Amino acid sequence: MNQYGTQLREQWELIDPTQASAMGEDYFAKQGEMAQAQIEDLTLQLAGPDLPDETYLEKVGRINNARTRAAEMVMADLPRPVDRSEWEHRFEIWQGGHPVRVLIRDFQRTMDEIEDRILDEPEDLTIWRKDRHAKKAEMRADLEQLGLPLTLINQVLTPALGDADVVMPIWVTSSQTEQALRAWVRPQWEALSPQVREDAWDEATDGADYYQATQRVASGLPRF
Repeated sequence: MNQYGTQLREQWELIDPTQASAMGEDYFAKQGEMAQAQIEDLTLQLAGPDLPDETYLEKVGRINNARTRAAEMVMADLPRPVDRSEWEHRFEIWQGGHPVRVLIRDFQRTMDEIEDRILDEPEDLTIWRKDRHAKKAEMRADLEQLGLPLTLINQVLTPALGDADVVMPIWVTSSQTEQALRAWVRPQWEALSPQVREDAWDEATDGADYYQATQRVASGLPRF
């Protein structure tokens, strides 16, 4: 690791030792190599051509001054640890695009549409009950496939105002279920390296995009 990589790592360790450790030595080594190449290019630009009647010592001073300025400019643009509040903001966006979240939103929207049906004929009630049961069974199977715990599945499949045929349920996620869902997805988020979260963020526009981008970056797949 060159001096620029070492300097960057030390800066990270002062700001957030946990993130610095999570990034790993290779990350700082690569950042240092890129910084050195940029500094060398920028030094030539800032130093400019040789001056008429310039002495050797004057030339050395001009180049050293250009290198110092170039190093300051390049190092100032290198990545810095993300603030904890920013990570929480990204977590909220990421978990909002989690497949379980997408399923739940689609399920609740469909159930609301079923609940809103006008039951004019006796057979309408039979169809209504059948559709409700079928959708809940489908949802249960989908959530089981994604590994959601049984207790959480039961919570998701329970409307806010009970499930009696005579009461129109409200299909929203209760605060208790909301907290449990966040607790379930957070380990998946924390298993992603800071670099994966950082790289994925550049391409994301919403929760679904950010979730998908982290999966592509983590698996080494190209972006599209």
